[in-house]
Amino acid sequence: MKFNKKEDKVEGMFDKCLFVLRNLSSLLERLCALRSRVFDRFFEAAEIAKFTSREFGEHWENLKSFRDWYSVMSTQLKKGREEDLKEGLETGL
Repeated sequence: MKFNKKEDKVEGMFDKCLFVLRNLSSLLERLCALRSRVFDRFFEAAEIAKFTSREFGEHWENLKSFRDWYSVMSTQLKKGREEDLKEGLETGL
């Protein structure tokens, strides 16, 4: 790969992406230039990619539990709003 820019010479999103891909294995900490939502997700995915199969299974189960909980809570919130709206219409509020 011919991308050889150093940290202080990286400008723009394209350079940042190439810098991360080129140096991911040697980055010990996140650089200030790489603090954005895109790179947050990238580094999270990189962390997950190095999980053992056991850690990945535990992560997957935790994620599934969270999604189930979120779905239940969202449904209950929606139900509550619908009931409040119905009650408000019945009482004329």
